[in-house]
Amino acid sequence: MVTLIGMGAGLSGSLTAEGLAALQQADLILGARRLLEALPPHFGGLRLEAVAPQAILRLIEEAPQEKICVVFSGDTGFYSGAKKVTALLQEKGYEVKIHCGVSTVQYLAAQLGRSWQDVRLVSAHGVDCDVVGQVLCGEETFFLTGGDITPQTIIHRLCAAGLGGAQGTV
Repeated sequence: MVTLIGMGAGLSGSLTAEGLAALQQADLILGARRLLEALPPHFGGLRLEAVAPQAILRLIEEAPQEKICVVFSGDTGFYSGAKKVTALLQEKGYEVKIHCGVSTVQYLAAQLGRSWQDVRLVSAHGVDCDVVGQVLCGEETFFLTGGDITPQTIIHRLCAAGLGGAQGTV
């Protein structure tokens, strides 16, 4: 059994009770260094850094451990590597369980004192998008970024379109 666990914004406080319980029982925890470092030190057994799906698969295949967890930032269903890792593991015959964490969207909205349901959510995670067009729709817009679209890219595009006075939070 391999359990994939979402850590939302990459904080241990973004874990759900199910995610916490799985991590406490884990013999092996895999993930990005910053996520592994964010976990309380008494959680689980061995921790190994791995980000790329193939690297995660290789470590799982080499592991004698029975309880393996892989931590991801973002939403395990849409905006993280969990989708690719799930497909790889299932292809190899592994049983996969997924525990979502508090999503980065919910986390940001809570930090800003807003409801995530009252904003326009735009994925710029690994894909290009019409930043200016999205902002001009008139609704408060949350951009999920990653890859070539960064907060700096968004700011530059807005300024180039004459929207330099727009308020933003990163």
